[in-house]
Order: sequence, then C-alpha cells, then structure tokens
Amino acid sequence: SPNVNKALMKDDVVLEDNLCGKSIEEYTNQKFQPFIDEYNLKQTRENRKIKKPYCEYLKSQKQPPKIAYEAVMQYGESTTLGGAYYQATDPAERERLRKELVEVYSAALEKIKEKYPHLDILYATIHFDEDQGTPHMHLCYQPVGDGFKKGLSHQVSLSKALSLDGIERVTSRSEAVLYHGYQQAKWYYAVRHDIIEPLVKARGYTIKKEVPGRK
Repeated sequence: SPNVNKALMKDDVVLEDNLCGKSIEEYTNQKFQPFIDEYNLKQTRENRKIKKPYCEYLKSQKQPPKIAYEAVMQYGESTTLGGAYYQATDPAERERLRKELVEVYSAALEKIKEKYPHLDILYATIHFDEDQGTPHMHLCYQPVGDGFKKGLSHQVSLSKALSLDGIERVTSRSEAVLYHGYQQAKWYYAVRHDIIEPLVKARGYTIKKEVPGRK
C-alpha cells in the first residue's frame, strides 16, 4: 500500500496466523483433503472420485466460490484515537494508546471466533504502519459450511457458514434496503452491533452511526 510507512512495519502486531507460512491455497488444500478422501471412499465409480486438490477442484466449477475474504476493523478515527497515537510525543502516552488498541482488537477477535466458529480465521494483524490514518486490524477468514448432502460434507461457502452461525440470508424488503441485499453485510452489522459497539462503549466512547454496505 502507498500509505504504508515501512519504518513502522516492525510495530505491527500479529494476533493470529494459522497459515504458518503456507499460501491460502496450500492451507485450503491441506484442510479439505480429509473431506475429499472421505467423499472418495463412498464412491463406487472411479470417474466420480475427486482426484484434484480442493482449490483445483473448485476452479473446475462453473461458479467457483472465493476461498477467503478479508475485512478491516477500525477502532477510532484519524482525527481522534488514531491521530492521538501517531502524534503522541510522550512515550508513555503512546504506549498506553497502543496497549488500548491491542486490547480492543484482541477482544474483538476472540469474540468473533467464539460467536462465528464457521468463519475460520486465517490471520489477523493490527497495522500500526500507516501513520496518516488509524491503527486498524486486517482479518482474513475462510467460511466453511458443513452438513452438505451433495458433494463433500464440508465446503467453502459464505452463505452456508453464515447461516450456520445465525446470520440468515436477506429475505425481506426492509432487510434488503438496510443490508444492500447482502448476507455478508448483515454479518458486518451484527459484528459491529454485538461485538464492537459494546467494547467501544465500555471504554467511554460514543458510536458513530453508519449504515453497513457491501464490502
């Protein structure tokens, strides 16, 4: 990113890293191979068996799903908390703000993992390296649905994963207007309302009202 100050990259904080040096495709292939093996054992015809790694198998479908998504969570704004952190001249104050940011993002991450277990967190990193903005968290997640009757028992599926975790598809006209017709936006709204807002309010801050859009 052109906004990144490379000298500050050392200040970034990795909260979660399940990739452990693997690419997302490598990680996904390894995770889903047991489900491919399970599926193949049930097949009586050789030509029905899946003989490709999972990601290659997905690419052969007419509408292959995305295997991972990234969301960005921001606590505070560049004119408030973000600006205070980057402009702090007192090392103790800067460290206090840094600690607060890490605590809030860590708490939010743990609550997301607890409340939405079908969204597998691949990595979560707090970026302190964009000093013209606000420290923020990048969250990469892989939606995994289970209980499929056709094909593999477990599959990458945003809609299925969100439904299993209590975020149903947008059905009513009012929901379609509020969430721009997208189930994923409905999840963003739930995270904001149920997880982020209580954390912010607990620290005495006010909430900026905003209608969620498609991300």
